Amino acid sequence: MDTFWFGAALIAYSISALLYTIHSLFDRLTISRWAVIVAISGVICHSIGLVIRTIDAGHAPFTNLYESLVFSSWSMVIFYLLIEYRYKARVIGGFVTLMAFLTIGYASLLPNNVKQKPHWSRHCRVTGWNSMLLPV
Repeated sequence: MDTFWFGAALIAYSISALLYTIHSLFDRLTISRWAVIVAISGVICHSIGLVIRTIDAGHAPFTNLYESLVFSSWSMVIFYLLIEYRYKARVIGGFVTLMAFLTIGYASLLPNNVKQKPHWSRHCRVTGWNSMLLPV
């Protein structure tokens, strides 16, 4: 069930990245507003998927590679939207939403045995957070 919501977020982030790119080329305010709306709808779908994944797995969503990638892409977009709200900086929106799209896309291509196997140590979690914050 969580894959449906992650798929919806994947589509929303791809559309948002396209809209942010169009906004960067033509500087239209209405296009950037639509990009933000689509990115927020992607975060909502992504959040629902993470909650479902957490309930199904019975633990926080960052204990294996799949969950870490999905969680980091969600965090990336959340942090970006907070920065955009605070500073009205829409320039990097296309980059952040594209990175979220690519991260979820890569995570969805992982084999099922990788999606189920918990193997992350504390070092890998800290490294994952650093990698997630880099684009922002």
